[in-house]
Amino acid sequence: MNFEELEAVYRLARSMEQGAAQMAVFEEAIRAADTMGELVAAYQIRMDYIHAAVFSGYKEKMLVAFSWCLAKFDENPEQFDDYSLLWSFKWVLENISEFPEITREQIANLHAEMKDWFLRYGYSMRPVQYLHLTNVMRMGQPGIAYESLDSWQTLPRDEMADCEACEQDKIVEILIGVNENEKALAQAAPILNGKMSCAEIPHITLANILRPLMRMNKPEECEEYFQKGYRLTKKNRDFLTCLSEQLLYCIWSNKTEMGLKIFNRHLPWAVDTFNLNDKFCFYDSCALFLDLLIQQGSKVNPKIIIPEELPCHQETGKYDLAELKYWFSEQSQELADRFNERNQNSYYSDLRTEKRELVTKS
Repeated sequence: MNFEELEAVYRLARSMEQGAAQMAVFEEAIRAADTMGELVAAYQIRMDYIHAAVFSGYKEKMLVAFSWCLAKFDENPEQFDDYSLLWSFKWVLENISEFPEITREQIANLHAEMKDWFLRYGYSMRPVQYLHLTNVMRMGQPGIAYESLDSWQTLPRDEMADCEACEQDKIVEILIGVNENEKALAQAAPILNGKMSCAEIPHITLANILRPLMRMNKPEECEEYFQKGYRLTKKNRDFLTCLSEQLLYCIWSNKTEMGLKIFNRHLPWAVDTFNLNDKFCFYDSCALFLDLLIQQGSKVNPKIIIPEELPCHQETGKYDLAELKYWFSEQSQELADRFNERNQNSYYSDLRTEKRELVTKS
């Protein structure tokens, strides 16, 4: 491949719809640039590859690419743009805690490294603290995040800060995490009313707000936000955790037909992902959905579709729902145990318990 051919492959990748096919074309371009020794091209292609990985749900693929870019930037800072590199650093740190094999110490070290980079280039600590809140939430310490909200919001905004819609959604997420349901709904209002939005908002907010609404037994509001949210999330595997919340709502409201659609349509994404937090969330909701089908007994005759990659797949397409429920429940518990071990708490087991209590009370 010559340089013109490399440029053609790169342009093709950039023009494609986000997903597995686009990732494969980016990877072809990266291999070619590396083989040709084109440092600047290899760096820029990887930066676009990181963006594609984050927003198409292949977050595990960004880690190696970003480490390469960070090392090359450090060697040749005059050749590259610090802004785009540090923005990618934010994506890495925002998602790193969703992989239980990444230790608490590694996450803390990465956070400290990010702080050093931001100080070196004169950026505000607001996004650094934002990501600290994100990771303490995901590692089972929502109380610490809640106590830090005010101090984070006093830090100055600059061009490296997340957009106002994302920041507002973070406030909502933290309030939900500490069961401040009324406050969460109040803070979500400008997003739900369409006054604040971005590439991922209101998608995430519409899914997350279902949990407090279910806690408060507000079925009409749940249905409204479920319908709006699923239209936004159903085509992008980046929203797998949102889909797990939407499936949970279907269980809570006994929407069997819609729940089966979500189960069958999006289970392949959960099977395929290396993001174990996403897998945990969706598998756990799958176990609860299968339990609902078991409870309904002869009232339903569901067509369950299990991907061939799973050991519970049957060539006949016929399944014992109790055995299937047991398989998904065991998988979600094993993942919860891995996260609990890394986090040194019972947060993921507590999440499983809350979901079961929520649908039982319905």
